[in-house]
Amino acid sequence: MTEDPILIRQAGTSDAAALHALYVQVQGLHATQEPDFFRPPVSQEAFAAHLAERAAGPAQHLVLATMADRAVGFAQYRFWRAPATIYRSALRLAYIDGLVVDQAVRRRGVASRLLDHVKAEAATARIARIGVDHWSFNAAARACFQKAGFTLRKETLWLNG
Repeated sequence: MTEDPILIRQAGTSDAAALHALYVQVQGLHATQEPDFFRPPVSQEAFAAHLAERAAGPAQHLVLATMADRAVGFAQYRFWRAPATIYRSALRLAYIDGLVVDQAVRRRGVASRLLDHVKAEAATARIARIGVDHWSFNAAARACFQKAGFTLRKETLWLNG
């Protein structure tokens, strides 16, 4: 038996419920692991409002991964330019703000397909540098990003006092 193909398409307002269900999974994990930093998942209405606000920016992108017409993941990313400063060169960047894969289909290539889509879109926009971050408690995310070719370039340390 062959597995259903993973399809990537632009997400729309009709996908709000499916996107929310995926968001709840990852936000719940973050809120459990870092409760002083992350809020528990918000309602579907609040999430839809957040997406509508984010979508207003021309450099914002949201794509949905499906298998057998079922939402199984999404990637939220943006393209931006940063002018040169006295500290660094001018930059053209892509940044992945969120990547979520349904727990039921992890390790079946969904994240790889989403990341490949972002890479291809960045290449089309002639952007060579793509950034993504993850929390240190999420070893699976780190392994996924490293498998996709991302390398560690910066670390952030926190002092909680």
